[in-house]
Amino acid sequence: TLAKAYTTAEAQVNTLYTILEELGADWKLRIQQMEIDEESGTTALYQDLYKDGIDALDEETLTTVISRASYLNGESKWVVPLYVSHFADSEKVAAMGTKIISVSVENIEKLVPLIELFTGKVRKKKAPKKKTPKPRPIQPPEPVKQMSGREEQFTYTSELKALHLRRGFINLTPEHWPFFAVNVRTETRPVTIHYGELKDEKSSVWRLVQNDQARIALSPTVHHWLEENFDVHDFIQVTAVKKSQDEIHITLAPIT
Repeated sequence: TLAKAYTTAEAQVNTLYTILEELGADWKLRIQQMEIDEESGTTALYQDLYKDGIDALDEETLTTVISRASYLNGESKWVVPLYVSHFADSEKVAAMGTKIISVSVENIEKLVPLIELFTGKVRKKKAPKKKTPKPRPIQPPEPVKQMSGREEQFTYTSELKALHLRRGFINLTPEHWPFFAVNVRTETRPVTIHYGELKDEKSSVWRLVQNDQARIALSPTVHHWLEENFDVHDFIQVTAVKKSQDEIHITLAPIT
């Protein structure tokens, strides 16, 4: 219910703000104060408590708005719905065709932490890992391609965000996608992943249609390894080697 959602959000405003902030600048938040007609039961907009882009929202404002929304929603005269929406240019969406489905799925996945917070779902926490501190570069190095004999390869350092660890993927860049593409219609490419002393052949590299970014989608086994060995904001080194036109190997390693 809305009452439970606002109670939970009010108690975890810091977490709520972090989740909203991670959605990005293309997302908007709207919290409406709706007046309930006592006779008919219909609702009408009284005012917007907040209506703007998430990038314009600061934590102090969010705290005030959520507190106000929680109070008003508890009054019989008012109901306070909350909307989170994503802006997409209509021409760009039309050009995507059926590819809009995969983009929509990705956007829905971004909302999962928000839904879990509002519904009060508690994730099982893992025991803290003892890790040897390792130096982190100030910023990831630029991707570098080179030839080694007949093998084309590149090495790239990617920063892991909370969503990456939770969903099991590693972001590369749009410049990396041509390395994996077989032709202009290629959307995914199976790859062999080497991690630790193990090998996995159930992972793949995807092309994100909105910007041609390459993304490594890890199999459940490699995803588990990533969660167990890395934390948010850790850097991971990705070395990709094209053995042939049909075979690409990727080695994942921590920055040491």
